[in-house]
Amino acid sequence: NNKWLIAGWDAYKFDGKNWAVFDSINSPIKWARKLFIDKSDNVYFTSWSGVSKYDGNNWTTIDTTNSKLPSNKTLGVFVDNKERIWIGTFSGNIRIDENETVEFNKSNSPLKEGAISKMYEDKSGNLWFDLYNDDDKSKAGMFVLRTNGKWETIKPKNSKLFTQNS
Repeated sequence: NNKWLIAGWDAYKFDGKNWAVFDSINSPIKWARKLFIDKSDNVYFTSWSGVSKYDGNNWTTIDTTNSKLPSNKTLGVFVDNKERIWIGTFSGNIRIDENETVEFNKSNSPLKEGAISKMYEDKSGNLWFDLYNDDDKSKAGMFVLRTNGKWETIKPKNSKLFTQNS
């Protein structure tokens, strides 16, 4: 029943009565970017120090010292229904499947084009990606990975999709 938000590079929790702040003083979070809550109520925070997970009592951190994370500057994190952790960094994306890490920098997928910013899994198990890249020549944008393993482009970067005509 907690409400979580990020503001001013810190994370805040409201339990219905009290506010708590999580920052670099009382947590491993340094410059919080985004958060994600999995189905077990673990809260994941992206920051410039990797991805920190809070289970309500304890903190763990995924960073370049204990994983194949390409950079500690993380942008997005998502845990899918198969318990795989997807992490987007400004130097590439990874997926952690229990004891195996899949790197996407050289893959034949859109995930090599930009950092995972946001993700969503629909009821059918399709994975939706918003990829960020500030390079105008990149092919980042919105993509979906269908359950049959096929990628579909929804909105390539700089497309006219969803723009208003005057």
